Amino acid sequence: MSRKWCLLLLVILLAVAAPVAAQETRPVIVDTDMVTDDWMAILLILNDPAFSVKAITVTGTGFAYCDAGVEVALGLLALTGYGDVPVSCWTEKPLMGDNAPPAEWRTSMETVEALGLPAGGEPAEQNAVELFTATVENSPEPITVLALGPLTNVGAALGPSRRW
Repeated sequence: MSRKWCLLLLVILLAVAAPVAAQETRPVIVDTDMVTDDWMAILLILNDPAFSVKAITVTGTGFAYCDAGVEVALGLLALTGYGDVPVSCWTEKPLMGDNAPPAEWRTSMETVEALGLPAGGEPAEQNAVELFTATVENSPEPITVLALGPLTNVGAALGPSRRW
Protein backbone atom coordinates (compact mmCIF):
# COMPACT_ATOMS: atom_id res chain seq x y z
CA MET A 1 0.00 0.00 0.00
CA SER A 2 1.43 3.37 -0.91
CA ARG A 3 2.14 6.10 1.62
CA LYS A 4 -0.62 8.22 0.11
CA TRP A 5 -3.25 5.53 0.80
CA CYS A 6 -1.90 4.89 4.30
CA LEU A 7 -2.10 8.60 5.09
CA LEU A 8 -5.64 8.79 3.69
CA LEU A 9 -6.69 5.78 5.79
CA LEU A 10 -5.17 7.35 8.91
CA VAL A 11 -7.02 10.64 8.30
CA ILE A 12 -10.31 8.79 7.82
CA LEU A 13 -9.80 6.77 11.02
CA LEU A 14 -9.00 9.90 13.00
CA ALA A 15 -12.03 11.69 11.57
CA VAL A 16 -14.30 8.82 12.54
CA ALA A 17 -12.80 8.41 16.02
CA ALA A 18 -12.68 12.11 16.92
CA PRO A 19 -16.44 12.72 17.17
CA VAL A 20 -16.85 9.73 19.51
CA ALA A 21 -14.37 11.23 21.95
CA ALA A 22 -16.01 14.65 21.80
CA GLN A 23 -19.64 13.57 22.15
CA GLU A 24 -21.52 13.31 25.41
CA THR A 25 -22.27 9.87 26.73
CA ARG A 26 -25.61 8.28 25.91
CA PRO A 27 -27.47 6.92 28.95
CA VAL A 28 -28.50 3.28 28.52
CA ILE A 29 -30.55 0.66 30.31
CA VAL A 30 -29.56 -2.88 29.36
CA ASP A 31 -32.45 -5.38 29.49
CA THR A 32 -31.16 -8.90 29.06
CA ASP A 33 -31.84 -12.58 29.60
CA MET A 34 -28.08 -13.05 30.07
CA VAL A 35 -27.34 -15.53 27.32
CA THR A 36 -23.65 -15.70 26.38
CA ASP A 37 -23.93 -13.31 23.41
CA ASP A 38 -25.53 -10.79 25.79
CA TRP A 39 -22.43 -11.02 27.98
CA MET A 40 -20.33 -9.91 25.01
CA ALA A 41 -22.69 -7.04 24.17
CA ILE A 42 -22.64 -5.89 27.80
CA LEU A 43 -18.85 -6.03 27.94
CA LEU A 44 -18.70 -4.00 24.73
CA ILE A 45 -21.03 -1.28 26.00
CA LEU A 46 -19.35 -1.16 29.43
CA ASN A 47 -16.04 -0.49 27.69
CA ASP A 48 -17.35 2.09 25.23
CA PRO A 49 -17.01 5.66 26.54
CA ALA A 50 -19.89 6.77 24.29
CA PHE A 51 -22.35 5.05 26.65
CA SER A 52 -23.24 5.41 30.31
CA VAL A 53 -25.01 2.35 31.67
CA LYS A 54 -27.62 3.45 34.20
CA ALA A 55 -29.16 0.05 35.03
CA ILE A 56 -29.12 -3.60 34.01
CA THR A 57 -32.44 -5.40 34.20
CA VAL A 58 -32.38 -9.17 33.91
CA THR A 59 -35.34 -11.26 32.86
CA GLY A 60 -35.46 -14.77 34.27
CA THR A 61 -37.67 -15.93 31.41
CA GLY A 62 -34.84 -16.54 28.97
CA PHE A 63 -31.46 -18.21 29.11
CA ALA A 64 -30.62 -17.48 32.74
CA TYR A 65 -32.43 -17.95 35.98
CA CYS A 66 -32.86 -14.68 37.91
CA ASP A 67 -30.18 -15.28 40.55
CA ALA A 68 -27.63 -16.49 38.00
CA GLY A 69 -28.33 -13.68 35.54
CA VAL A 70 -27.96 -11.02 38.22
CA GLU A 71 -24.69 -12.58 39.43
CA VAL A 72 -23.24 -12.60 35.89
CA ALA A 73 -24.21 -8.94 35.39
CA LEU A 74 -22.65 -7.95 38.72
CA GLY A 75 -19.55 -10.00 37.85
CA LEU A 76 -19.20 -8.29 34.46
CA LEU A 77 -19.46 -4.89 36.16
CA ALA A 78 -16.74 -5.93 38.61
CA LEU A 79 -14.59 -7.39 35.82
CA THR A 80 -14.62 -4.10 33.93
CA GLY A 81 -14.32 -1.93 37.04
CA TYR A 82 -17.29 0.01 35.71
CA GLY A 83 -18.62 1.19 39.03
CA ASP A 84 -21.93 1.02 40.80
CA VAL A 85 -24.78 0.16 38.43
CA PRO A 86 -28.04 -1.18 39.84
CA VAL A 87 -28.85 -4.71 38.67
CA SER A 88 -32.11 -6.52 39.26
CA CYS A 89 -34.38 -9.28 38.02
CA TRP A 90 -38.14 -9.46 38.15
CA THR A 91 -39.58 -12.89 37.41
CA GLU A 92 -38.91 -16.28 35.86
CA LYS A 93 -42.48 -16.46 34.58
CA PRO A 94 -43.23 -14.97 31.13
CA LEU A 95 -45.99 -12.43 30.66
CA MET A 96 -47.73 -14.77 28.20
CA GLY A 97 -47.26 -18.35 27.07
CA ASP A 98 -44.49 -20.69 28.07
CA ASN A 99 -41.61 -20.84 25.64
CA ALA A 100 -38.58 -21.02 27.94
CA PRO A 101 -35.38 -22.65 26.70
CA PRO A 102 -34.71 -26.17 27.97
CA ALA A 103 -33.44 -26.22 31.55
CA GLU A 104 -30.08 -27.68 30.52
CA TRP A 105 -29.46 -24.66 28.28
CA ARG A 106 -30.15 -22.12 31.01
CA THR A 107 -27.45 -20.39 33.05
CA SER A 108 -27.55 -21.56 36.63
CA MET A 109 -25.55 -20.54 39.70
CA GLU A 110 -23.24 -23.49 39.07
CA THR A 111 -22.49 -22.08 35.62
CA VAL A 112 -21.81 -18.64 37.08
CA GLU A 113 -19.42 -20.05 39.67
CA ALA A 114 -17.54 -21.93 36.94
CA LEU A 115 -16.98 -18.66 35.04
CA GLY A 116 -14.67 -17.35 37.75
CA LEU A 117 -15.94 -13.77 37.50
CA PRO A 118 -14.89 -11.41 40.27
CA ALA A 119 -17.42 -10.89 43.02
CA GLY A 120 -19.74 -8.02 42.21
CA GLY A 121 -21.85 -5.85 44.44
CA GLU A 122 -25.32 -6.51 45.72
CA PRO A 123 -28.47 -6.61 43.58
CA ALA A 124 -30.73 -3.56 43.67
CA GLU A 125 -33.55 -3.64 46.21
CA GLN A 126 -36.11 -2.85 43.48
CA ASN A 127 -37.24 -5.57 41.13
CA ALA A 128 -36.28 -5.12 37.46
CA VAL A 129 -39.60 -3.54 36.43
CA GLU A 130 -39.41 -1.01 39.27
CA LEU A 131 -35.74 -0.32 38.50
CA PHE A 132 -36.46 0.15 34.78
CA THR A 133 -39.38 2.49 35.50
CA ALA A 134 -37.55 4.54 38.13
CA THR A 135 -34.46 4.90 35.94
CA VAL A 136 -36.51 6.19 33.01
CA GLU A 137 -38.70 8.46 35.11
CA ASN A 138 -35.78 9.99 37.04
CA SER A 139 -33.52 10.58 34.06
CA PRO A 140 -33.09 14.22 33.02
CA GLU A 141 -32.56 13.07 29.42
CA PRO A 142 -33.92 10.32 27.17
CA ILE A 143 -32.55 6.86 27.85
CA THR A 144 -31.71 4.29 25.20
CA VAL A 145 -32.87 0.76 25.95
CA LEU A 146 -30.55 -1.98 24.77
CA ALA A 147 -33.07 -4.84 24.71
CA LEU A 148 -31.23 -8.15 24.46
CA GLY A 149 -33.82 -10.46 25.97
CA PRO A 150 -37.44 -11.49 25.55
CA LEU A 151 -38.71 -8.07 26.74
CA THR A 152 -40.55 -9.35 29.83
CA ASN A 153 -39.31 -6.47 32.00
CA VAL A 154 -39.84 -3.84 29.30
CA GLY A 155 -43.30 -5.20 28.51
CA ALA A 156 -44.31 -5.09 32.17
CA ALA A 157 -42.86 -1.59 32.61
CA LEU A 158 -44.57 -0.19 29.52
CA GLY A 159 -47.73 -2.31 29.70
CA PRO A 160 -51.29 -1.00 29.83
CA SER A 161 -51.22 -0.49 33.61
CA ARG A 162 -48.33 1.99 33.36
CA ARG A 163 -48.99 5.69 32.84
CA TRP A 164 -46.25 7.69 31.09
